[in-house]
Amino acid sequence: MKLRSPYDDISKEGFAIRLISLYGQSSMSEHACRTFGQLPELKCTRTVKSFNALLSACADSRNFDKADQIFRELPSRLSITPDLFSYNIMIRALCDRGSLDSALSFLDEMEKNGVGPNLITFNTLLNAFYGITGFLMASLLSLLPKHLMRIAGVPKLTVNVSAHLVNWVCVLFPFENLVNFTFSLLMLFL
Repeated sequence: MKLRSPYDDISKEGFAIRLISLYGQSSMSEHACRTFGQLPELKCTRTVKSFNALLSACADSRNFDKADQIFRELPSRLSITPDLFSYNIMIRALCDRGSLDSALSFLDEMEKNGVGPNLITFNTLLNAFYGITGFLMASLLSLLPKHLMRIAGVPKLTVNVSAHLVNWVCVLFPFENLVNFTFSLLMLFL
């Protein structure tokens, strides 16, 4: 009968992801990076899931430069293709850093690489813009319908989609801004 080592679970990616995530929550991004680097020695395959855990650990630790470096360098070295979660983590990191222009550029980059945004992508951007401006910036408002149409798979912005947008704005924004938002939304139909 073989005795089990207390470290056998590290060869399972789920365990490694949890460990990397805990390092991130503890603001220990260097430990997360070291653990990710040691995964092959521990017979644990590095996939986009563990890559995303590492990105998230750096973002959670507010080590934004390291997250950006990892995103730019590791995928090609490790033959990992960033997925929607990877891009959402980076957009969140850029928004947390206050680099909203970079976050919007990242949105363009992800689409160029064949990864479509989802509602989490837009909620992250909307929350960041709301936190800075108190209301949606015109540039984001002009982007929103185009991307929502692609997400929803509808050929044009419908009344149903618009109603959901207006309802969402009613909940998050003061009523005096709702008039401006509704007017801008109506202009999109003309």
